Amino acid sequence: MVHMQHKLKYIQKFLLNHWIKASDTAEFCLQYKHMHESKREILRQDRRGRFVRLAEARVSKALQAIRVVGNLSNRSNYDYSDEDVRKIVRALSVEVTALESRFRSVDSKVRPEFRLG
Repeated sequence: MVHMQHKLKYIQKFLLNHWIKASDTAEFCLQYKHMHESKREILRQDRRGRFVRLAEARVSKALQAIRVVGNLSNRSNYDYSDEDVRKIVRALSVEVTALESRFRSVDSKVRPEFRLG
């Protein structure tokens, strides 16, 4: 409400400073409203575009990192226990759950470190 009052005062001041006739006032208000809505739509599209670009890049990197962790399953190169595997899978599951939570909530920013030992 305060934001709208500020805009109206801005429009009134502009009209007084530029001596716009009453007949032009309505047209100016419509143009101002259209300009503001267009700007909002452009900003929304820009935010969406950034989100898509970054999400695609970051999810691709995360998937590749998970694949690299999967390379540790080669028994001829590595020695590990079933408990190690459960800890790795659990850590990844917890992080995916935290990711889902962050998309639903604003204040969830817990980032635990992973340790096998």
